[in-house]
Amino acid sequence: MKQYYYKKTYSAGEAQIVFFKGTESDGIFRNVFGALSSARPMIRNIGELWTNNEMVVNVDSDLGNFVLSKDMSNTSCIVARKNAKCIEQIDQLLAADPMFVRAS
Repeated sequence: MKQYYYKKTYSAGEAQIVFFKGTESDGIFRNVFGALSSARPMIRNIGELWTNNEMVVNVDSDLGNFVLSKDMSNTSCIVARKNAKCIEQIDQLLAADPMFVRAS
C-alpha cells in the first residue's frame, strides 16, 4: 500500500502529490501508471539528476503534462506546473485505486 499527501502550494494554480510510504521499491512508477491508465499517460522523456540521485519522468496524459520523480531517500512526488486541476484529477484516480491511500 502506498500513502500520499495531496498538497496545494502557495503559488496560484499549483499543487503536488507527495508519496511518503510504500515507495521503497522501484514499482512506484508502474503502480502510478496503472492507477492513471484511464488518463492514458505516456512517458515523454526520463532524466536522472546525478547530484541527488533523482529520477525524473516527464509525462503527457489526457489530464495534462506532469512530472513524476523519485529520489534516493525514496521520496516520490507528482507535480504539474501551473496546472492544479491536473493534480486534482490525478488525486481522484489514485484515491479510487485500492493500492493508494490519501493521508488527511
